[in-house]
Amino acid sequence: MPDGCKNLTDVPKPAPKSKPAPVPLQQPLPPIIGEIAVPEWMTARQLADVLKQKPFKIMADLMEIKVMVTLNMPIPIDVIAKVARKYGFTVRKDS
Repeated sequence: MPDGCKNLTDVPKPAPKSKPAPVPLQQPLPPIIGEIAVPEWMTARQLADVLKQKPFKIMADLMEIKVMVTLNMPIPIDVIAKVARKYGFTVRKDS
C-alpha cells in the first residue's frame, strides 16, 4: 500500500484513458441534377414534396445538421439549400 494510505479506498486511481472521438464519415455529395425555386421560408412538409422525399427523411436530414423543427414550422432558405443539396438540387430564391 502506498505511504499515507489507510486502506485501499485511499489509493489514487489512474486517470481513465480517453479514446479519440470518431470522425464522422462524410459522403460525397451527389451530382447536381436540377435547381429548385423556393420562397424565403418553407415548411419541412413542403420541402419534402418539392424534393419528392418522405417527410420523415427530411426531418432526419434536418436533425443531422442540428435543426429541430416540426413538419409545419418554417425553415429558412439557407437550411433548405443544405438539405436540397444532399438530394442533388441547388436552390434559388423565388421572386
